[in-house]
Amino acid sequence: MSMTKENRPPKRQRSENWLEEDKYLLKELVKERVNAIENKNTDTNTNKRKVAAWADLQTTFNSMCAGMNRSITQLKSQWSLIKISAKNCQKNQERSSARAPPAAVGGMRRAAPALTVALLAALAAAPRADHRAEPRAERRAARAPRSVIEVEGPVPTDTGVIDVHPLDLAELPEMAEVPAWRELWYGSLDALRLLREPSINNTQEDVLAQLGAVAFLHCPVRNLGERGVSWVRRRDWHIISSGVLMYTNDERFQVLHSEGSDDWILQIKYVQKRDNGTYECQVSTASGTLSRLVHLHIAVPEAFILGADEHHVDAGSTINLVCIIEKSPVPPQYVFWYHNSRMINYDAARGVTVVTEPGPKTQSTLAIRAAAPRHSGNYTCCAANTEPAHIYVYVSEGSDKMAATLSRNRSGERALATALPLAAALVLAAAARMHARGACALPPLGL
Repeated sequence: MSMTKENRPPKRQRSENWLEEDKYLLKELVKERVNAIENKNTDTNTNKRKVAAWADLQTTFNSMCAGMNRSITQLKSQWSLIKISAKNCQKNQERSSARAPPAAVGGMRRAAPALTVALLAALAAAPRADHRAEPRAERRAARAPRSVIEVEGPVPTDTGVIDVHPLDLAELPEMAEVPAWRELWYGSLDALRLLREPSINNTQEDVLAQLGAVAFLHCPVRNLGERGVSWVRRRDWHIISSGVLMYTNDERFQVLHSEGSDDWILQIKYVQKRDNGTYECQVSTASGTLSRLVHLHIAVPEAFILGADEHHVDAGSTINLVCIIEKSPVPPQYVFWYHNSRMINYDAARGVTVVTEPGPKTQSTLAIRAAAPRHSGNYTCCAANTEPAHIYVYVSEGSDKMAATLSRNRSGERALATALPLAAALVLAAAARMHARGACALPPLGL
């Protein structure tokens, strides 16, 4: 069967070439986990440790690399190539040393430390370059093998001239033992790690939310990488979430995070009084835990009716009640009036009028024309998510009002008449006890 464009299998997509700094980063990360990765044992525990080490290495590498993210398979493959290249290089050096005269070998070893110092100076003086922007031909030329040159005397750089002298191996033995790439890139790798470390806005924030509304608590984190953001309620140290996973049965809580955003938002719907308090978002790093505190304040609007707890009106007059709603960040859309348990806002046919003026202190006025005894009872003013207010209204005729007043006065007189004899009896009992003890006789009480 002939191969045509239609039945030809698709070409495998080629991954991006490795940058030199990513190779060095991989070497450093493997070095930190070499006991697990290069362990030759094949038992179950060793294999588990290898899998965990490669997974941790992949997470750290993808959070710090300059190029594209890599899979574990790609990292293992590149590490194998690095080891093969190192072995080949070591063999070539051994062959060259075996063929070279002893004096030449000594000269090459003495030149190695000086060359390292020169390379460090050139690296510090050279401007930063974007490897990804270099043409492919230049990158090939840069990877071509170069001969070793002995360096001695002044070395020109962009920032001046550095005088380099051959160094004795006894003074810097570590430079003879450590590969050149470690000396060249170790400092820049630490700086790269520092730049790639997460940073959090640790400024404390106060959030005010009205009872029953939705609260949004923000946590901006930069350079998060593969790490996760956790939200904790400080009142009882309850872990609410880790990443976008929730660890609470309260469905009012939810974490909002859009791809590419640095903000991790804890959303609380229909906030209640018990939600009031401090919340903390946390990010775990190698150097410790970063945190940010957000203080949530629940505003509970309150309603009160002007006047005393009781309101007396004559029959045939107008009942006027004024209700004030305060401590409300958002003015209520509606204010409802109840007579006993019945809402009367729309009883216009019965002479009821309700006028509401929203604002920082919302005012609602209830007016009932031609009041009659049937209008007596408990009146309630309330709004959504607001503590209600109550007042009792008495509607009576003139004679009935006077009778009610006299009845209250007579009730007070009867209470006073009951209290006076009791007080007199207590005083007489005390006088008798004092007289029995030989105290001075008290003058007779004129009751």
